[in-house]
Parts: sequence; C-alpha cells; structure tokens
Amino acid sequence: MQRDEQTWRQAIPDEEAASAALVEAERALHLQLQHHRAGIPTVGDAVLEVDLRRTEYAAAVGATDEAAA
Repeated sequence: MQRDEQTWRQAIPDEEAASAALVEAERALHLQLQHHRAGIPTVGDAVLEVDLRRTEYAAAVGATDEAAA
C-alpha cells in the first residue's frame, strides 16, 4: 500500500509538468494561427480557388470543343 502511495505521489509532479507543457503548446499554436491568419488564405479559400479553376478549365475545354466542331 505504501509503495502505491509513493508511486502516486511521484506521478503528481510529472502529470503537472505534462499538463503545463500541453497548455504552453496549445497557447503557441493559437498564437501562430492568429499571426498567420491575416496573411495566408484559409483552407476554405483554397478550396474555392480550386473549384473556380476547375470551372474555368471546364468552360475552356467546352469552348475549344465547340470551336473544333
């Protein structure tokens, strides 16, 4: 029983250190996201751009096919 309690007491500082490291990592990621959000397009913007280019390509192929016919 004493051994279990000793192990438990030793684990507390390790758990607190891991928790603090996780909080710091989350804070760093949040700050990085805020910093880059203004200058870099979002994934949604990139998807819209790809869809637009796909539509433009389809229209160009259609126009080429009509001109060739």
